[in-house]
Amino acid sequence: MSALVGEVALEFSLPDTDAHTRWLSEFHRLGPVVLIFLPSVYGFRPRWQLWSLLRHYDHFIELGTEIVVATQDPLPELRIFQIRRGFPFVFLADKNNAVAQTYEIGRGYAGALVITVGGVIRHHRVARSAWRSSGTRLLRVVRGLAPSERLPAPK
Repeated sequence: MSALVGEVALEFSLPDTDAHTRWLSEFHRLGPVVLIFLPSVYGFRPRWQLWSLLRHYDHFIELGTEIVVATQDPLPELRIFQIRRGFPFVFLADKNNAVAQTYEIGRGYAGALVITVGGVIRHHRVARSAWRSSGTRLLRVVRGLAPSERLPAPK
């Protein structure tokens, strides 16, 4: 199954760094989601991408956007990394790369998706190791969403 721009994002659940099972829909029903898949958080390029997102974090929050990072790193190491580095993002452990593969992100590749409040993919980019989506680029995509794609439906 492909994950193309304009399609509904595939639902999944993964454990977070607190060992709670988290579902994709719990994030995007509240606002847009920037979903990042990384083979590992260790290394220059993944850290550069995380720091780039952190630099723009306040702007993402103003737009009601959650940043979710899924990586193949083991949960205990991922928790230590998140605490030591002080990243406010949600980190998920995709140990076998199974969820990343459903989004057509192969082993060793990184990917970035922007998913609307309705669960529709509006940005999907995959790359080997040289390229990463910067926080600036992803923020531009979120800002370009229609208001109905950024705000939850009134109750």
